[in-house]
Amino acid sequence: MSGLSNKIFYYLVESKPEVFREYVKYCQTRENASFFASGIMALKFNIDQLIKARERKIKRLKYPETIKKNQKNIKEYYDLIESVEIVSFDIFDTVIFRPFDHPTDLFFLVGARLQIPEFKYYRIQAEKVAREKSNNHNEVTLEDIYRVLKEWFGDKCDCNVEKQMEYELCYANPFMQDVFQYAKEKNKKIIFTSDMYLSSDDIKKMIEKCKYMGDYELFVSNEIGLCKRDGSLQNFINKKYEGKQILHIGDDYEADIVNGKKAQWKVIHYKNVNGINNQYRPYYMDGVVGSIYKAIVNTYFYNSSKNYSLAYEYGFTCGGIMIWAFCQWLNELCKTEKIDRILFVARDGKMISEIYNKYFDDVGEYIWFSRTSSEKLVINDWFEDYVNQNVKSEFCVEKQNEPICGLLKFLGLDFLKDVLIQEGIELSLPRCKLGYKRFREFMYQNKEHVVERFLEAQENGKDYLVKSVYGKRKVCVVDSGWRGSSIVYLRHLLTQTYGLNMDIVGALVFSDMQDYSEGFKALGIIKSFMTTENNIRLRNIGNVIERRAAIENLFSSPEPSLISYESGDVNRDFSEYKFRWADDNPDKEKILEINCGIRDFISEYTRIMGKYAYDIVIPAEKAVIPISYAFENNKFIESILEKTNVKSGYRHGYGD
Repeated sequence: MSGLSNKIFYYLVESKPEVFREYVKYCQTRENASFFASGIMALKFNIDQLIKARERKIKRLKYPETIKKNQKNIKEYYDLIESVEIVSFDIFDTVIFRPFDHPTDLFFLVGARLQIPEFKYYRIQAEKVAREKSNNHNEVTLEDIYRVLKEWFGDKCDCNVEKQMEYELCYANPFMQDVFQYAKEKNKKIIFTSDMYLSSDDIKKMIEKCKYMGDYELFVSNEIGLCKRDGSLQNFINKKYEGKQILHIGDDYEADIVNGKKAQWKVIHYKNVNGINNQYRPYYMDGVVGSIYKAIVNTYFYNSSKNYSLAYEYGFTCGGIMIWAFCQWLNELCKTEKIDRILFVARDGKMISEIYNKYFDDVGEYIWFSRTSSEKLVINDWFEDYVNQNVKSEFCVEKQNEPICGLLKFLGLDFLKDVLIQEGIELSLPRCKLGYKRFREFMYQNKEHVVERFLEAQENGKDYLVKSVYGKRKVCVVDSGWRGSSIVYLRHLLTQTYGLNMDIVGALVFSDMQDYSEGFKALGIIKSFMTTENNIRLRNIGNVIERRAAIENLFSSPEPSLISYESGDVNRDFSEYKFRWADDNPDKEKILEINCGIRDFISEYTRIMGKYAYDIVIPAEKAVIPISYAFENNKFIESILEKTNVKSGYRHGYGD
């Protein structure tokens, strides 16, 4: 190319990742394309992206996404089944799912198993070559395809690797299981049809794995030499069952629906789940992880006409992959560091604790700990930090006209009212009249009394926290983020204040670039799964208060916050400990729904992927994409944050 051509190519293709990706795919399938044809396609891909940009007006997306019924109600299936003698099912993407947005993405994993780079491309090309050589109406077997691959890469290209992975990763469509069972109960003849390169024996194993049990007949294109896409298979079945009424259910509109109607069959178009509402999936989340993620969400949401709440969808689409990815990372960290106790800090550690202990290791303990309660435990050592964190924010503009007595109540220091009066300060005096500097002096003048006020909390806290790590030598403290204050406090308390001989490291889901714990991070004492420093998507979330609050909702629990370890509330159903708690969490019902969505995503992911759920590593930059994508819609954030206090630095106090 000339210099000018290079510049045009750069601006049209190379500088635009989505365009470049499509252009590479095109070149892989059109090796002999002319310069002119390639240029036209480059322009087309640019136009496509502009159209997509308009179509993907994320801000216009309406939530919850499942509110729109995209599949027919099951009763419509039952009614049509009643009217026929034979029920025909398409197989793949109808009765059997595979955990990939595009079925060919399986070839990424097959290639890794065969140790052949860029195998997906070669596998697709080999199938094309095999079909060109076929004398069987372009129908081929998997063995035919792998004969081509063996010519290219040698005998290590074993088709049994692909067969085994197809079998391991296929799973049933629960909606179609109900339809299938109904047809059986009505004594209908059941047949399966597929345009496929797998043998009938291989497909039967997959059908039976997916619990479609009983008598059925199977028609596979590569064995019969006929296919649905040209209507020849439908004509063959009509001759075999002459005079019988047939209902066919399938996802391919041309092969299953159009050609089914031509054969005089009754048909139901079962929409391909990966083509429904795809605008809700991040289009830039690709590769193996992106493909699996999209397929898990789409098959769960759209296999039937069921609807879910916004909070549940949020947990399922955004929280599940994030928490699973973090638990993978945490598990490797704990192995490397030889951790013998994990402390999951309340409340943000609740779901992480549940998932980690269930799916990875049960060395973790969920402990009641909070910023507000911890500051009372270290108040004697870090009095300035206590004043700075608890008092300074109470002199903000929004509270400047509130009386000073309210501040004493909030801090749990009502007993200092008389001291204020003795110093000639009226309790009704607005905070702005007294000023932060004067009140700070007052706190230091009464430091001994303030510290003494929280002695009970310090004694109870010590008993509780020491018990949680008794006999352990290497402890990992886990919190969601952002500063790592709970890690800093617990490390000081356990090793300095209580004098325990142990090593403590911290693990955060996300962290920002604040100075608060920078030294701890630099020395490797606090480790982060993702940071705003090296993750631009997280940075875009972390820099906006509302987005921070929304992401924190994913890690929250429905219980109220712990205010102090001093004796207080009784008969609280969420804890055996009679500590002092904040009022009931106003977000309780929403958080429960989010938690449920997270559990269900991870349950589906591990059930479907099996051992691959652990083998496939989900990096931080992938895990954050669904959240980042959803947060581009401000209405989504507003709905998620309904009733949530999003004020920066918000903390609970006495009587709060």
